[in-house]
Amino acid sequence: MEGSEIIYIENDQIKAGIKIKGGEWCSLIDKSTAVEYIWQADPQYWGRSSCILFPTIGKLKAGSYTIDDQAYHLNQHGFLRNLPLEIIEQDGEALVLRKKSDPLTMKLYPFAHEVRMIYELDGPSLSITYEIYNNDERIMPFSIGAHPAFNVPVDSKGKRSHYQLKFNKPETLETMMLDDDGLIGSDTRTILKDSDTIDISEDLFDQDALILTGYESTDLSLIGPAGDAIWTFDFEGFPYLGIWSKNQASPFVCIEPWHGIADLATANGNLYDKKGIETLRPGERFACTHRVTLH
Repeated sequence: MEGSEIIYIENDQIKAGIKIKGGEWCSLIDKSTAVEYIWQADPQYWGRSSCILFPTIGKLKAGSYTIDDQAYHLNQHGFLRNLPLEIIEQDGEALVLRKKSDPLTMKLYPFAHEVRMIYELDGPSLSITYEIYNNDERIMPFSIGAHPAFNVPVDSKGKRSHYQLKFNKPETLETMMLDDDGLIGSDTRTILKDSDTIDISEDLFDQDALILTGYESTDLSLIGPAGDAIWTFDFEGFPYLGIWSKNQASPFVCIEPWHGIADLATANGNLYDKKGIETLRPGERFACTHRVTLH
């Protein structure tokens, strides 16, 4: 299949795999133990390992948005995750992919643009940087986000419910609640109250993803059954954080840093007015980075 090729980068500690289709991060292996940390896309639960969300995140109200009173239709999370990308730089420890706007994307999103994905290894860490370029003649509204799924339990040790997520600061946080249409309503529920730790209980995701904002933390760690930190995920600078798994039986957890969120149930459809939307002036560049470090 076009774009199904996997490119590997590695150093003496870790090896990472990235698919050309959508820039999907599909592997992260500790070379000293051969443990795979990324979910391997078993379709019984969720048939992806990760995906890059652009130019929108989550669902749109009625599956569409407007620019200058013209309606455009987009599926959940936009189109980038389904398109083959171009390799523009590659060496042993780094990879740069890009997608430039073309006639197909312009029918879905009427802005001339370029998205770059930069994957870089540094010891036990993999960083992923997203660069957005506005090549249009008008202000460009967009969202960008990540959706990596990590194996939990790790290496089939224990149950998912034996693990915890620990923020680097105590937090009091509520999750935004999704309605039956996958849109953000007015209801919330408390996830943390002056605490730094979320237990990955069996029912944690019964009401869909946790959608968090207003946190002071810049990273969180997966804590194993023995109380040890297994990896740390750095999301500094991202205003929203999603945490998700498909159902109670799914042996993975997604950590999703976002610049943007799903439409509000009250959204008017105008993409410039969308909650959480970013904008770029003509000729400007936007960049953000997340990172995972194995312990």
